[in-house]
Amino acid sequence: MNPRLLIIAAALGLAWLGWSATDMFGNRVAASEMRNLANYRVESMPVDISSQWRRQLDQIWQAQGEVALLDPKSLSATRAAINQLAWIDPLSVQVQLSLPDGIRVEFKPRRPMALIRWHGKNYAVSSKGFVIPDGLPPQALKLLPIILLEDDAQLPQPGRRVADPLVQSALHACEEFHAVKSNFGLDLVAIERMPGYPRQSPGVPPALAFVTRNGQRILWGRSDNMRDPLGVPLYQKVRRLTVVVTDYPNLDGLGQVHLHTSKVRLFSPSGDSMALPSMPSIAESQ
Repeated sequence: MNPRLLIIAAALGLAWLGWSATDMFGNRVAASEMRNLANYRVESMPVDISSQWRRQLDQIWQAQGEVALLDPKSLSATRAAINQLAWIDPLSVQVQLSLPDGIRVEFKPRRPMALIRWHGKNYAVSSKGFVIPDGLPPQALKLLPIILLEDDAQLPQPGRRVADPLVQSALHACEEFHAVKSNFGLDLVAIERMPGYPRQSPGVPPALAFVTRNGQRILWGRSDNMRDPLGVPLYQKVRRLTVVVTDYPNLDGLGQVHLHTSKVRLFSPSGDSMALPSMPSIAESQ
């Protein structure tokens, strides 16, 4: 993704009558000179910003009135206008005067980290947990893990941060999810609350399971980023999984793989306990 968008626009704000300045080319710019933010040009645009988001951007500028260029409030007003768009990362917004044109605005769109499936619909969410509004191109969503959020949970409006502990725990685990998917060639598609893990555990991040397209589950526990002192460390999970996929390529014949327990536990799709022939010492006794 080309992450940056640059705009040269006219200014917002109130007039400081009688004051003027000289730009770098020696052109005189009066403080009372009126501009309209709708008169703008785009110098650089991320290639994957959709036409829907482009229209929203245009509507934001069109909604602003004519104001004086050099009013000191113009920069903050411009920032406030652009921050109305929930798909823009407000921490990336930079606004500065660019005389004689007007104001230079730089910003980046929020980047999706995962999809939250809630009430049968997918919602993109950033790495920090902010809901991204509709408008992302389909190719940006193809490889994202789906976080399976219970229907009775709460999901905020676009631009707001998801507070649900399951989502926050899953976002911490996304990097590990992608590493497992890539390094072991597993068709992982979703992250869910680990089966049997209680819903009501205030202050305790939920343990997680990675789910394949065929419905197989790797009971992963918590991400290493959560620094769980009682959890199985990441390197040990990776070593265990290496042995498992050696004995069961693509997890064929397995329904669940438990990596979060003191010893590996394997179960068939019907729930029967399975052996780990190549390294029985690291598996629970059958």
